[in-house]
Amino acid sequence: MINIFKKNKAHRSDDPDDARVAEEPTFSRLAVGRIDSQSDDSDEDIPLVARLADIDPELMEPVISGARASKKDRPETLRKPSPKATNGAAPKSARKRIKLDDASDRQPRQIAKLAPVSAAKAESGDALPQFKTPPLDPSARRERPSGSLDGDSQAKLWEAFTPTKPKRWSRYFAGRRWAIQRVITAIEEEQAHVVIFGARGIGKTSLANVLAESASQVEYQVLRCPCSADITFEEIFRGFLRNLPSEFMDRSARAKNPAVEHFEQLLPRGSFGPTELTVALSYLKLEHVILIVDEFDRINSENLKNQLAETIKNLSDISARITFIVVGIAQNLDELLGKHPSIQRHLVAVHLPLMEAPELTALIEVGESASGMHFDDTTRDSVVSFAKGLPYYAQLMCLYSGRHALQRGSSDVEMQDLREAMAQVLNEADPVTVAMYDMATQGERNSFMTDVMFAAARCRFDRFGAFTAADAADVSLDTDSRKLRELTLHKSLTSLTLPQNGAVLEKQRTPSGTTKYCFQHQTMRQYILVRQARQRGLI
Repeated sequence: MINIFKKNKAHRSDDPDDARVAEEPTFSRLAVGRIDSQSDDSDEDIPLVARLADIDPELMEPVISGARASKKDRPETLRKPSPKATNGAAPKSARKRIKLDDASDRQPRQIAKLAPVSAAKAESGDALPQFKTPPLDPSARRERPSGSLDGDSQAKLWEAFTPTKPKRWSRYFAGRRWAIQRVITAIEEEQAHVVIFGARGIGKTSLANVLAESASQVEYQVLRCPCSADITFEEIFRGFLRNLPSEFMDRSARAKNPAVEHFEQLLPRGSFGPTELTVALSYLKLEHVILIVDEFDRINSENLKNQLAETIKNLSDISARITFIVVGIAQNLDELLGKHPSIQRHLVAVHLPLMEAPELTALIEVGESASGMHFDDTTRDSVVSFAKGLPYYAQLMCLYSGRHALQRGSSDVEMQDLREAMAQVLNEADPVTVAMYDMATQGERNSFMTDVMFAAARCRFDRFGAFTAADAADVSLDTDSRKLRELTLHKSLTSLTLPQNGAVLEKQRTPSGTTKYCFQHQTMRQYILVRQARQRGLI
């Protein structure tokens, strides 16, 4: 049985940018019983980022792999005894270091250690939940990126607002505190696997990155595999197991397999399935591994989905020290993983909703701090209003408006900059979204359907973007407070679900019998508002 010891110690950061005393809520350190006094577990650890020899790096990205190395290869700082070691006792192993494989240039980069926060801030809910562990030994801590990014203002802006790529560091991440805490609880307390799903641009991969950063600072080894349409079960798991060194076995298992250097060698030479994989992973004893399977929605093979479901069930049944975090675009769990009722008791599903306005505001403020830009209150509120809960759109408008401000020689972002940003957003809009809008409104020649689209985009909606005809009927279409009737809207909204009208909407039926509508493309709501902003007097 795995014993979980939760530690929550106050400590002081050595980072010159952060001298605050912290009491960090973090993941717990998973304790593993020592096999014998001759175990080499006292050796200090250094990072190992293994490249996959047989798999396209686009398909397999090992984010983190910790492994022991010979002492002659270790940096001098990692050989120093921990200050915490007393009475001549051997120092505890240095914490695993981590390196992130940047999808843009494939060059490993260090993930920053999470900055400690004050107890007051943690109590207020501003601090992100984290793994529970003491801080790194100051003698072994690596320097994290400074508060001010290197390079010119344009580079800082690009690093702060990243609509085209997920967040890599927790320092640039805002919101989703409840989701981070839910995943931590699922892994630590429930020993369950996790599925993170939601709409495109909602921040799923960014959340997975923050979890990987936090988990890797303690006794977890984190590996990542982005999926493709044609990836196979063997490709996924041969790559994963190749990055699990034999040192993760206990002494008795290593004695039985003296020639094994990594877990991939425990698999059959040819094809294999969940049963053979389970046997190989049953030897994992001295580490807890988190396997992040990203972009799982891209997988078309039902057989692969079935194999993954069987693997999750098998590993749960033997209480293996493996946790899956599956990430993908979907509206429900069955859509992503297929219908496998037998594994649902082993899973915790985290359905990411649209962001609340305070979360988007925090996202902008984090970007301001990182970039050195300043958004005036009106501009910041307008970005939040147009984004309608979608972090992708908020970052896109911040990036473009910030760039325009820099072009005119200012670090203050104003409404004139946002107007220019919105024009650029329209020019670069997804052609599919534009075509659907033009089909529904006949290129805005049909003024009535243009009004219907505006009411649908502007009205209140639930946390996943669904709304009713009554919600749309509350929207004022102009300064004269003109509105559309609910019955008329109901018929018109239904017509927008038809292919000949662009299939802009889809209809949903709630358990209570209420009819709701939601946009087929999540960004359609924002596109409508931006496109009609000037004529409606929104900016």
